[in-house]
Amino acid sequence: MNFTKINLDVLRDFLIKLNPRVLFSIGAFCIVVALGGLIVVWTEDPSPVTPISHDDASLEGDEVVFVETAELDDELSEDELRREVVQMILGRIEHTRDLIDEDWFKKAHQLIKNKADLNLFLDEYFVLGAKRKASYERRQKVVNKPALEDPLYFDSMAASALVDSDASEKGLLRGVRENLAYALLLMKEDRGIDAISPHFMVGFFNKLHAMYEILERRSVEKNINSDYWTQERIRHIEAAIVTRFQMLEENLEKTRARVEGTQQSGAAGLLNKDRLETAINEYLLELGKTHRDAAMREVIDRKKHQLHVDYAFVTLAMIYKRSYSGDALNVLRSVNDLERNYTYRLARRHWKRAQLAVMEGDSLVVKENFFSATKFYLRSISRSVHTERTKLERELSILKSEIAQWKYKSADANEI
Repeated sequence: MNFTKINLDVLRDFLIKLNPRVLFSIGAFCIVVALGGLIVVWTEDPSPVTPISHDDASLEGDEVVFVETAELDDELSEDELRREVVQMILGRIEHTRDLIDEDWFKKAHQLIKNKADLNLFLDEYFVLGAKRKASYERRQKVVNKPALEDPLYFDSMAASALVDSDASEKGLLRGVRENLAYALLLMKEDRGIDAISPHFMVGFFNKLHAMYEILERRSVEKNINSDYWTQERIRHIEAAIVTRFQMLEENLEKTRARVEGTQQSGAAGLLNKDRLETAINEYLLELGKTHRDAAMREVIDRKKHQLHVDYAFVTLAMIYKRSYSGDALNVLRSVNDLERNYTYRLARRHWKRAQLAVMEGDSLVVKENFFSATKFYLRSISRSVHTERTKLERELSILKSEIAQWKYKSADANEI
């Protein structure tokens, strides 16, 4: 018996009886399977799998982003981390000015930016000195004693008032500030303003700075607003720097005039130059620290905080460029940490406000706070290194995803 013929006959009878729609469905299924296989072959990427970019990761996908182990898992030693931070700070310092000049003073100083500002500052002390002189002479007449006109006597009285730990605010201002003003006035009357002893001016500014530092510290310890005393400290340090800078310029000019066209040595002038340069650096460091400390205390007014941070960085960067000061670099690290942490808190705060505004449907507030959050995240990232930077970049990626989702939903709502 021919089984092949029987099987073919049975198959033919089965197909004749089968519904044509069923046959069409089977054929279509086979075609789809074949096309699917071809598409897989054509679109297969032969290149190796690469990590997902943080910027392109979605809100959901951000949790499974692949990051090279060296970025997150490798623990740096304290010295290695410090070196990374220092390298980042040095990169920022490269973009600051190289020399102290009038343009630098305009950017780096708040109150005493030039010779005109310094003259107004000194005029205040001449007026105060004249008042002190009048009251002193009246008192001497009452007690029938001659009025002394030795500036060093009143300078020593200021020094005595400064070391009195029990002196009140009024006692310090009267004992230190007024006596120094009178001493300065006597110096001017005796020698002229341009001939006042540099040694005297050193003591003048040092004593005033010490007095304002005491008054500022007392206010901070008593939890009283210390902004006024801080501003006075800054103003007096700036005046001291501008004074030193003018002395330096005059010293160089005199040295050039003396040795030009002669065989004389300019060694003495160079020695004075080095002393003045050192004094300027010391005042710059103190000014940078004062701005840093003021920024640390200012946690409410964001603009004022950032202003102090910016002034501190510009000032300390100049010291480092002038002398490669390790002290300046250490303060710069603390300023960098301060700015990074503060801007991170601001970024989180604005992000939260944007999320609340989304729930309330206030699109204008959402837009403003998303923009601010992004801006502060970018600034905080620029002040970060290693794992801290990676963490902030991940958070920024999530923020960008939220912004994209909000824009997409807003667009859908507008179309409806």
